[in-house]
Amino acid sequence: MYVKVPWDQRDIDLDLLLELLDADGQPVLVPTPLGVQPLRIEAKVQLDGEIDPAVKPGTPLDVPFAINYPAIPLAPGSRYEWRLTVNDQVDEDWTLPFTIGALQAPEAEAA
Repeated sequence: MYVKVPWDQRDIDLDLLLELLDADGQPVLVPTPLGVQPLRIEAKVQLDGEIDPAVKPGTPLDVPFAINYPAIPLAPGSRYEWRLTVNDQVDEDWTLPFTIGALQAPEAEAA
């Protein structure tokens, strides 16, 4: 995930919520140690410390980070969307829709 924090929000803690939704906008349910739950990943971004003096005021600040998650069982041929919510706000630019390709049967070998 790659978040750009506006310069004027550099001192604000950002509560992030990343959700995987199906084509109907419903949460995708996944097996967890606590039973089947919606796939939701929560994180907090804090830009503590000094900003590099080479960064000009007004420049958005880059906050890249990775999330390690086990394989997610998704249905072939189905449409999904990752949706990011920041401090309880949603923006269309913070979504990533995608489709899972259909399974294809292996081709038979020629005799």
